Amino acid sequence: MALVGAVAVSRWRVSEEWQRGHRREHDVERRELETARRVVDHRLDDMNRLRHQIDTERGLYVSRDTADMQHNALAERIAALEKWKANVTGRLIVFAAASVPFLAGITILFNVITRK
Repeated sequence: MALVGAVAVSRWRVSEEWQRGHRREHDVERRELETARRVVDHRLDDMNRLRHQIDTERGLYVSRDTADMQHNALAERIAALEKWKANVTGRLIVFAAASVPFLAGITILFNVITRK
């Protein structure tokens, strides 16, 4: 009977030690879980801040349609200026070409008048 009692006490002590160790194991798991939660919460907060920043900056950009319209309008203005420049250049060339005989005639006429 003493042996049965000793075995029972021994089993009881083993059970007690197991329960204490098991509680410690759960405490460690609980702390690890809380640490992991804090890390995940921090990462989620960072991602939310980044998303907010992207949403805020997105309103500052010009849309593709608006940029295309403005680009086309500027291209038309440049084309009109290039056409005007070519027109003026052509007129100046014609004026210069027409002026040469006229100035040559005036020079000859002046020489004829001053020789007399």
